Amino acid sequence: MMDTVLQILFVIIIMFVFAGVVFFVAWASPHRIPGRKAGRRQTYAAAPPDLATRVRLLKQAGRIEQAIFLVRGETGMGQDEAIRFINAL
Repeated sequence: MMDTVLQILFVIIIMFVFAGVVFFVAWASPHRIPGRKAGRRQTYAAAPPDLATRVRLLKQAGRIEQAIFLVRGETGMGQDEAIRFINAL
């Protein structure tokens, strides 16, 4: 009976030690979010430009085909619909 209790205590202690090591490794990891300070709230950059803005930029750069792929990939439009969308901008 005593051996069983000691084995259970040993397992519990090992679990706590393992959890502490995992926590420390995660805390001390060099793969932290750049610019994030411990104990401070994360501030986010401005939202990325919307689809129309990105399409306009591609269109101005003469990359119409890439703009078509972007519109089709993000909206599920067909080829003709995407071309009409881009021409309307």
